Amino acid sequence: MSKLTVAGVLLSAGQSRRFHGNKLMSCHPETGQTLLSHTAARFIQALSYQATTPSVVVVTGKWQKAIQPSLNALPVQSVFNPNWHKGMGTSLSLGVSSVMSQSQPFSSRPSHIMVGLADLPCLTDGDYRALLHASEREPEHIICCEWQGNYTVPAIFPQKAFEELIQLSGDKGAKHLISHWQENGKVTAVSIPNAQWDIDTPEDWDQLATRAEGR
Repeated sequence: MSKLTVAGVLLSAGQSRRFHGNKLMSCHPETGQTLLSHTAARFIQALSYQATTPSVVVVTGKWQKAIQPSLNALPVQSVFNPNWHKGMGTSLSLGVSSVMSQSQPFSSRPSHIMVGLADLPCLTDGDYRALLHASEREPEHIICCEWQGNYTVPAIFPQKAFEELIQLSGDKGAKHLISHWQENGKVTAVSIPNAQWDIDTPEDWDQLATRAEGR
């Protein structure tokens, strides 16, 4: 298996339109942390398995001022996207560009970048590690989550995809690139049902609580 050096880009720049407020500061019922703190901690911990001090960029947007104090307590670089309202592609492009600017010269660049979303409350350390292990087995592939036929993030992108990620704009995000690489047989999907649960509305927290009680 290949030895990876994986940096991270965690996207937290959305406007939470359907939540009618800042969902990233809502409380995760299992840990009592904010949604952002909960997801960021697990994202960072997963990357720590393959690097003592992983390089992690968190891209912020509309709610930057409200969430910055939480980010200040974490070992991450916070980057504000002034174009957050133009779509996720702009945030992903900025995040990857920021990782690249941290890792000059070229020889110090990470071999891969893991892209995640800050509003996925159910992902576990095991989920992230499954992606990392798959990337070690197929280092030239995009490694993504799969549930019910959906290919989605979190996903790990090899260095050959970095320039394509930087060129993304508007609403063309990671899924757009995954689809393109899939056509060329360069995508490996890992079944991670927990990736389907995101927080869009306050009622989503209630549904997750009901799901947890039924387990």
